Amino acid sequence: MRERLPYYAYTKLDALAAAQRLGASEQRRLRLIFRIAVRFNPPSAAIIGNRNDSLQKVALKSVRRDINLNADVPEADLIIVNDDSSRSLTLRDKAVCIFPDTNIGGQKTCEDIWAATTSGMRFDNSRGFTIIVKSPHLPHQHFD
Repeated sequence: MRERLPYYAYTKLDALAAAQRLGASEQRRLRLIFRIAVRFNPPSAAIIGNRNDSLQKVALKSVRRDINLNADVPEADLIIVNDDSSRSLTLRDKAVCIFPDTNIGGQKTCEDIWAATTSGMRFDNSRGFTIIVKSPHLPHQHFD
């Protein structure tokens, strides 16, 4: 989660973030989404919520050009949740769910998904970014 050297798409992502006048914290969140996508290399993704998700799509497309961004949520390998509009969300096995800013929205959905998950790990930072990795071979653990 803490990189020492820049990734190959940082220049592109930073230029797009600057063009949309995003703050430093939003830029860091976008970079983190990109790094998570690089790690898991998902063939399909779903982005849900009311926030502008164009930069999140660019971050995912920067990882793999053939990613299916129109996947149905139950079948998606990676899901980005931007608000609480999908409280009844369930993850399939080996899915990754990203909550870029639970301070703005998505906290209730995050808690509901975690309560329904019996195996997998949850990672929270103190700035509202949460990742849930559901996998049958992982113990049910929550890390801050």
